[in-house]
Amino acid sequence: MLARQSSVVPALARDSIRWEKPPEGWCKLNTDGAVRGELGMVSCGGVISSDRGNWIIGFSKGIWVCSVLDAELWSIYEGLLTAWSVSIRNLVVEVDSMNAIRVVQQGLAGFVSLSIVVLLFS
Repeated sequence: MLARQSSVVPALARDSIRWEKPPEGWCKLNTDGAVRGELGMVSCGGVISSDRGNWIIGFSKGIWVCSVLDAELWSIYEGLLTAWSVSIRNLVVEVDSMNAIRVVQQGLAGFVSLSIVVLLFS
């Protein structure tokens, strides 16, 4: 018999994860990439909010087959394009992927075969 998994989130985790406003005069981009299966259907999306937490614009996009890291990097790229298209220049970017953060901050050291990297670093 399969055990039913609990959907209860521990109080510490539930209370410590929350959206925080960007500095006054700035907007915030929250992004995420998603992959169904190891190398399956891929999408990315995000939302840009004001310094008061109001929704400004959102985006989503289907992507070809790629890795989870590629999907996260695509979400950052598409979010930056979206922000630029509506003249947002003061932008805090929040991402849930440490590997994506490392690629953006440090470049390609230790990362290979990334389809989005050419766009991010060109």
